[in-house]
Amino acid sequence: MAAREIEERRQAWREAYDAKLPLAAQLDWPYTPAWQIAHVMGVSESTVYASGKRFDDAMRREDRAAAARDVPCVLMGHSHRFPSAAFIAWWESAGAITMDRLTCAESSRVGAT
Repeated sequence: MAAREIEERRQAWREAYDAKLPLAAQLDWPYTPAWQIAHVMGVSESTVYASGKRFDDAMRREDRAAAARDVPCVLMGHSHRFPSAAFIAWWESAGAITMDRLTCAESSRVGAT
């Protein structure tokens, strides 16, 4: 696929995305691209990749508490794979709450300056 076609596909997906609808019906399966996760979370794609790396590192250390704070990811060489079912389970439990708390904390710091 050419870069223009890829960006058109991304734009069409973003326009059709509805946060009120179930994620399972909107994400690519079995692995969700980082750009879709970024859109759902309201962060940059690089933030998703960094979070996935932290998740993988924590899981390799068997630190499940630390891993629970980050986007579930499987690193294979230089490839990041975000399992759709794992992302949905994380987002619908701890993920959205974590993002909300981080956003609130950031807002309060910005307002305090």
